[in-house]
Amino acid sequence: MENASVNIPKDLLEPIIRQHIQAGIVAAVGDPAKLIEQVIDRMLRQKVNSEGKIDSHSYSNTHDLIEVVSRNAINKAARAAVEAYVEEQRPAIEAAVRKAIERKTGALAKALVDGFADAAKQRWKLECKFELPRE
Repeated sequence: MENASVNIPKDLLEPIIRQHIQAGIVAAVGDPAKLIEQVIDRMLRQKVNSEGKIDSHSYSNTHDLIEVVSRNAINKAARAAVEAYVEEQRPAIEAAVRKAIERKTGALAKALVDGFADAAKQRWKLECKFELPRE
């Protein structure tokens, strides 16, 4: 028996081989849309730690990735909303704080003066030191 050889041009053979490989992959994978859906479902249900990372200790991976990502996104949105609200209310908040300080200052000043006066009655209990700020 003699060896026979057939010369087939490379540009003719490559598309045929590529087509067979692609057909084999599609047959093995099945419906691409279904495969993508399954991969996404697995990814979203991947067990992660409370920070959304896969921990090397499996006992720390108790949360679904989608749960952690959703919680973090909601926390970020809630924080932004509260910060925006507080910023809008800044003048009212400042006025309320000023009012509270003014109300409390009288009581605080009275307590300080009363304490100072009581301490002044006993010379051994009172030490005063006044310093001017240095520039």
